[in-house]
Amino acid sequence: MADYSTVRRNVGVIRLRKPPLNPLSHDVRAGILEGLKLAQDDEAVSLIVITGGDKAFSAGADIKEMASAHAVRREPDLLTVVGAIEACTVPVVAAIGGVALGGGCEVALACHLRVASPKASLGLPEVLIGLLPGAGGTQRLPRLVKAEMALSMITTGKMIPAAKALEAGLVDHVVGASAPDLVEAAVSFARRRLPQVAGGLDALRTGGRLLKDPVPVVLAVCDAAAAKIGPPVRGAEPRWSCVEALRAAAAGDGLATGMAREGALFSTLIQSQQSRARRHLFLAERAAFRIPRTPAAPPKVQSVGVIGAGTMGAGIAIAFLFAGFKVTLVDAKQENLDKGLAYLQRGVLSAARRGKISKKTAEATKALLNPALSIDATKDCDMTAVFENMGLKKRTLRSSSTRCVSHPPSSCSNTSTLDIAPDCKGNHTEPSSVMGMHFFSPAHMMPLVECVRGADASPLTIAVVMGATKRLKKVGVLVGNCDGFVGNRMLKWYTAETEFMLEEGASPVEVDRAVKAFGMGMGPLEMSDVAGNDISYLIKKERGLLDPAKRNPHERYCSLGDKLVEVGRYGQKTGKGWYDYEKGSRKPLPSPEVAALIEAHRKETGSRPRKISPEEIVERCFYALINEGFRCLEEGIAEHPDDIDVVWVYGYAWPGWRGGPMFWADEVGARTLVRQMAKYQELLPNVSHWQPSPLLLRLAETGQTVSAYYANKAINSRL
Repeated sequence: MADYSTVRRNVGVIRLRKPPLNPLSHDVRAGILEGLKLAQDDEAVSLIVITGGDKAFSAGADIKEMASAHAVRREPDLLTVVGAIEACTVPVVAAIGGVALGGGCEVALACHLRVASPKASLGLPEVLIGLLPGAGGTQRLPRLVKAEMALSMITTGKMIPAAKALEAGLVDHVVGASAPDLVEAAVSFARRRLPQVAGGLDALRTGGRLLKDPVPVVLAVCDAAAAKIGPPVRGAEPRWSCVEALRAAAAGDGLATGMAREGALFSTLIQSQQSRARRHLFLAERAAFRIPRTPAAPPKVQSVGVIGAGTMGAGIAIAFLFAGFKVTLVDAKQENLDKGLAYLQRGVLSAARRGKISKKTAEATKALLNPALSIDATKDCDMTAVFENMGLKKRTLRSSSTRCVSHPPSSCSNTSTLDIAPDCKGNHTEPSSVMGMHFFSPAHMMPLVECVRGADASPLTIAVVMGATKRLKKVGVLVGNCDGFVGNRMLKWYTAETEFMLEEGASPVEVDRAVKAFGMGMGPLEMSDVAGNDISYLIKKERGLLDPAKRNPHERYCSLGDKLVEVGRYGQKTGKGWYDYEKGSRKPLPSPEVAALIEAHRKETGSRPRKISPEEIVERCFYALINEGFRCLEEGIAEHPDDIDVVWVYGYAWPGWRGGPMFWADEVGARTLVRQMAKYQELLPNVSHWQPSPLLLRLAETGQTVSAYYANKAINSRL
């Protein structure tokens, strides 16, 4: 809501009161309009202040209302509100404390003066959810700041701190740090400034001003940006639309012309697949981070033991150090420990150089780090992260099993595929205190962590681990415990189908090209070279799959990847994998040696090569992993399809503009998925993953989407 009151009889104050971020939902918009009317009807009021308090002016539109264009345009819509603010006959001052984002920034732009607290920041992040500022932001902003800055703000969504906003002309005044009250400071500034303005209130109406830059400059900036962004395809539609809206500000003959173009572009975007996908992902990320409530506040993890100083272990150590945790990094060999410490130091220096951390944080990591050669050094740590070796995981638990169970979890295995259930068997360890954390490589840079709950993990343990993940500033998703969890379990069939298609006639370049055309940043074979082909080989070895006698004789198995590793082609780290790499370069080059290896394998297995189309490559790679996603849902390994989408977007670089595998499954349609799976099941009868999951079959029969199915499930659970 927004309420109205007067101070000193002549100042009307409209306060946005929908904590913590004051979203501009329908009731808030209506409250602003009502406050404007009351102020203008009161002859004593000579100044209006709009404020949201010290923590947030407004973080923008209520994202849930953006599910449809109808909800966004429900009157009074934001266009009506900002128009009323700008046209107000009484001067309106925005008193900006905290963030003014999206629609909140557009409200501030429409005010006649903008006063900010020192910690305030302004931004137009609509592009991040596949939209553009639709309430005049693309038109009023270039009337206050130069075209390059305006374009940067609307195409990147970056926030501008108060000091920089003042320098650029985005705000008129930044109050002193010692100012006791933001509203009083805003009133004081306005009283000084208003008498000095030539032209009176009309001169302060942002929409009536000239552009900050000459028209040719604005158009040149737009032309350069359009050339860089390219056509509105493959996720570029929102940024392309932002450029076109800014161009309209220069090409038109006033605010009205530009506003009409902005509105048309906004209406197109809000109905587009790209925007629907990004809005879905925005909400999915927030919904995925569910920390269970506990009777008492969960204890904070303060110290972490990381066992194994390889690339992954050192990366995990860096991530915890950056977040202020004390870290004990252990390796049994001095040589390996030294290499890990050197990697860690390079990571810290690189992050400081790129501005990811401050120099103060970089220096602090030295005092927080304790290198050691024995796991005994971790016995007093609140949490231990152990690399992918079940024997060592169990040994670590034995050494920590005497810890009081009121502490944070005694083990939080760093794991990528191994089932964590055996971790506590026979170790006298309280099962409720063991969880897994699946970091993605490089651990200090990749945003995702799968937080793996065992069947007995307590709400307290889950809360502690999710809390630690939040402090790491990672995107945490709670997943169930099984071989591969959610991400790698689905990846298994993506990888398998890739190798099957190589066996059947496709080349590495053809597979990767088709997958990248779909929108993935890397193809599956390029990705394997980056991660290290030996990683999957070692996992297969751990499972006994390298021995033909231990495999399922009725399930197809391709040994191409095994043969690749056995001839020393581990990937980029050895300069050769599925591709060749020149020294000092990461550019994949087609490999004659790999082509010969694939050809020999085809002859050995009796495969008859055929031409495989890009469409088949995409379907076989992605329909296979989607089907496994449905199985994860059926088994409760993933609680909600949104969780799967977050895992794949943030852990495996699924294109955000496609919303995630389960969102895309709804776009394709359950009936289409089942029909195509039947085709591949006939083509590949000895491949079990082409049998559609029961949940997928149910959706195909009813014509329901998986998102609607889970929405109804949530409603029924509350009844």
